[in-house]
Amino acid sequence: MRIVLSFLILLQVAPPLEASLVKKTGRILSSPFRINKTLGLYFAGLGFLALSDEAIESGITREENGEAIFKRITFMGRGEVTFGIGGLSYGLGYVLKDEKLSRTGRLTLESNVITGLITTALKAGLGRYRPFSGRGAFAFKPFRALDASFPSGHTSMVFSVATVFASQYSSPVPEIAYMTASLVGLSRIYLSRHWSTDVWTGAFLGWAVGKAVVWLDRGESVSIYPACIVLKF
Repeated sequence: MRIVLSFLILLQVAPPLEASLVKKTGRILSSPFRINKTLGLYFAGLGFLALSDEAIESGITREENGEAIFKRITFMGRGEVTFGIGGLSYGLGYVLKDEKLSRTGRLTLESNVITGLITTALKAGLGRYRPFSGRGAFAFKPFRALDASFPSGHTSMVFSVATVFASQYSSPVPEIAYMTASLVGLSRIYLSRHWSTDVWTGAFLGWAVGKAVVWLDRGESVSIYPACIVLKF
């Protein structure tokens, strides 16, 4: 619901963003995927973590102070924060006549909407139970609810933001962006909101969409070497 409301607001204040977003969403969702090294690495990591999900979850020693810290960190992955970063960057760039900042904000908003739609569809379709449910890592009930576990929405959204900023700016922005995103992902595991495979997939999804949105905006063919996916248009 937050994603839909944010999207409607964007259509009111930024008509050029609407056309760009619709075009990019269609091209990303309709693109055939071809496996290469990084996509293979993703599936290898997914397989390993799938066998380790329950061990990782039960092996974490949780303390009150740690939970208080990670609750503050995990907030950065909420939709209102990630959309807020994009909207603020877009607005500031426009006011300050900083084209790069404005473009970065627009790309962040586009990436957030696309990432959010894909994440929501996967959550609803797979219906994986969260760690705190006590049902185990392999408990699924498709189409049970939007508040399902796989993939991590906080992680996918914050990684989509981090990837756009990392692609637009030089050091130290990429390091800060990805470190922040990684901490959000770790917080979701520490707080028992997600299995490690949820976070792994969320990070990959946010990164891939962020990269695709940036490259499409630059008019480049979307191919990631030595990484991840190749999208042919």
